[in-house]
Amino acid sequence: MMNRSRILALLFIVLYGWIFQVQANVVISGTRLIYPAKEREITLKTTNMGKDPSMVQVWIDRGDPNSRADTANAPFLVTPPLVRIDPNKGQAFRIVFTGAALPKDRESIFWFNLLDVPPLPKDAEANVMQVAYRSRIKLFYRPEGLVGNPVKAAESLIWSRGAPGKNGVELQVRNNSPFYVSLANASLKSGNTVLKDSEGKTLAPFSTQTITLKGANTLPAGQANVTYSWVNDYGAAVEHSTQLTP
Repeated sequence: MMNRSRILALLFIVLYGWIFQVQANVVISGTRLIYPAKEREITLKTTNMGKDPSMVQVWIDRGDPNSRADTANAPFLVTPPLVRIDPNKGQAFRIVFTGAALPKDRESIFWFNLLDVPPLPKDAEANVMQVAYRSRIKLFYRPEGLVGNPVKAAESLIWSRGAPGKNGVELQVRNNSPFYVSLANASLKSGNTVLKDSEGKTLAPFSTQTITLKGANTLPAGQANVTYSWVNDYGAAVEHSTQLTP
C-alpha cells in the first residue's frame, strides 16, 4: 500500500500536469475593450504563444457566462468568427457595432469571448481528452456626450457606512457617474483598525453596491479613510484615497 507522502506526491504531479494542459495558447492583448460610439469599428489583437496551432472561435454576449457563439445575441459583429492561429503568430479581430438601441445616458457592458481549441497530439490515443480554454473580457460601449470622464468617475465614488454585518464591516459605495467603475480592491483604516477586501467589483452607472470588509464587525467612531484601486481603460490599476462619509 502506498504511504501518505507518495500518494500526495503523485496527486501533485497529476494536478500539475492537468493545469499545464489547460493553459491557453492564445493570449489577448488587454483586459478590457472600450467601444466609443463614434467609431465605426474597434480591433482586438491576439497572439498564439504556444508551440502548436490553435483553432479560435470568438463571440460577444450580454453577460451570460454560459453563452455560446450560436446563442449569443449581443449587438456586435466579430470577424473572423472562426480562425486558425499558428504558433508565434498574431490575429486581429474586427468588432463592429450593429446599431441596436442602447442607453445614451450611460455606458453598457458586454463580454468578449475567445475559445481556444488546441489540436490533438499526433500520437494521441482514442481516449485522450481534448480541453478547450475560454477567455472572457469586458467590453464597454461608451455613448458620445457623457458627462465627466472615467477617471473622474472612479475618483468621485462616495463611500459610507453600511449596516452592521455578521461577516465583517459593510460599506456602501455609490457611483453617481454614467461610467462603469471596475474596483480591484479596497481597504479601510479607522484608528488602529485596518480592514481589507481583495475581491474585484464592477460598479454600474448610477448604482450603489455593498462591500464587506472582513476582520471586524464594527468600526470605531470617528474619521475613517478608504483606499481603493480601480482599473482604467488601459487595464492599469490606479490607487485613490478618500474619507468615509457619515
